[in-house]
Amino acid sequence: MAGDRDLGAAVWRSLGWIDMIHKRRAAEQAGTVDVTVTTPSGTSPTTSSDQFTYEGLPSITSAVVSANGTVLITGNNLLGAYEVSFDGE
Repeated sequence: MAGDRDLGAAVWRSLGWIDMIHKRRAAEQAGTVDVTVTTPSGTSPTTSSDQFTYEGLPSITSAVVSANGTVLITGNNLLGAYEVSFDGE
């Protein structure tokens, strides 16, 4: 996009918009954290409007093969899943 600036893990889009990609370590737990932005003018203060909530790590409670060969996986925090592996493959 024209005007985009790479900020490491973030991309500046406009005066009021930054896209941020943050890959959580597996050891991090669900919970709420404060998000701040640092510029040459300083760091944004923490307020109730800057909070981000991590969902818990995904977990599988059941994986069942149906009569037609479809695998039905149920569990927690699966929304947005983009990959499923069977025995690491």
